[in-house]
Amino acid sequence: MRTALLLAIAVLLSPARLVAQDSGTASVPSIARARPRTGRPVYVWIGAGVGASSAGYGGSANLSLQYGATVVSLRTAEVTDAPFWSREDFSDVGVLFGVGTVGGEFSHASVAAGIAKVSGTLYGYSGSFFSTQDPRRADTTSVGPNLGLPFEVQGFFQAGVIGIGLYVYGDINSVRSFGGVSLYVQVGKLR
Repeated sequence: MRTALLLAIAVLLSPARLVAQDSGTASVPSIARARPRTGRPVYVWIGAGVGASSAGYGGSANLSLQYGATVVSLRTAEVTDAPFWSREDFSDVGVLFGVGTVGGEFSHASVAAGIAKVSGTLYGYSGSFFSTQDPRRADTTSVGPNLGLPFEVQGFFQAGVIGIGLYVYGDINSVRSFGGVSLYVQVGKLR
């Protein structure tokens, strides 16, 4: 009963709910002849980028769906103080909800926040950059998983299915809050 109720709610609230066109030939919805009930635009894109972060270096990747002005993103982000022999690495994986622009001819922007799983590692350091001792071997502390509040702001210029822009991200959590900005490339249906 509980599963059936959850499934019914998911179908009723789903932005991908389909209805049959009035062709007069069939009363069963067909994917080939289907459209969203409200006619709102649907955008889907994936993106990835690297750049600067509160720890030094960072990067992120996301899969986003926009239905009308509503944006849902699955996002992962990671920050580190150095690409090699780092002393701290933190990352999150989360789902974010927000709003985005609709109908921009050459640009797109959105802002979202949500909930994420945060984890990281703090590495002790007992030598210099030129030391033969691996800094990851001394006093390593794993942190998490913990709950975090991720956020993102996306701004892109686009041509066809390719977009280039800036992606500002962060995560507020009890262990090590972090943030960053990345030069980002996105691919997908952007308008």
